[in-house]
Amino acid sequence: SQYPVIVWANGWGGNENDGQTTTDWYKPMLIDWALDGPYIVIAANQWSVRESDVLACLEWMLDQNEVAGGEYEGAINTTRIGLSGHSQGGGAVVKAGDGEPNGFEITTVLTMNPYGPGWVGIDAQDGPVMILTGALDTTTPESWTYPVFEAIQTNDQGGLYAVHAEAGHNDLDLYQPVALLWWRFTLQDDTNAWRQVKRILDKHPWDTQYAIP
Repeated sequence: SQYPVIVWANGWGGNENDGQTTTDWYKPMLIDWALDGPYIVIAANQWSVRESDVLACLEWMLDQNEVAGGEYEGAINTTRIGLSGHSQGGGAVVKAGDGEPNGFEITTVLTMNPYGPGWVGIDAQDGPVMILTGALDTTTPESWTYPVFEAIQTNDQGGLYAVHAEAGHNDLDLYQPVALLWWRFTLQDDTNAWRQVKRILDKHPWDTQYAIP
């Protein structure tokens, strides 16, 4: 079997130099993603992740697909690639969403409370971008995250912007039901999952705007 790949980018880890510590905080969520697919989920294992780190992580994984006798030889569906991140990592994956300069075709980006927008510098996205954020987030407030949504509306892939009324900056568990369905929709072409996403996001505690062609 071949499996889609999801590349994860950590949030800024409080000036730590140990990326593993930062990744460990997110690991239960990422394990749930991997098992739900199943997907191959790989993390840019740093405390301060940039676009180049995300794409280098993806390139390493795709190279394993070609290693004769390796654990991942022929196991990767290279036409189904998701990028996801939180906070600074959320900005990094949006910036990496056009797959350049590595020439990758990114299927979708799922960004949570992204840091930006000035630092993000959005170009054309390869696929739709889902932005999840919280009304109680004071670290990356709506004045920072909403311009990311405004920017993705200028390309032909679009996306959506969903605000959870009860979520602060680190309440990612509140996003998990939507995230799992989004991966099923975008990485497995599950149209029923899209209907379920809409059912969740179109009522309280979510406030959602769509810009999907």
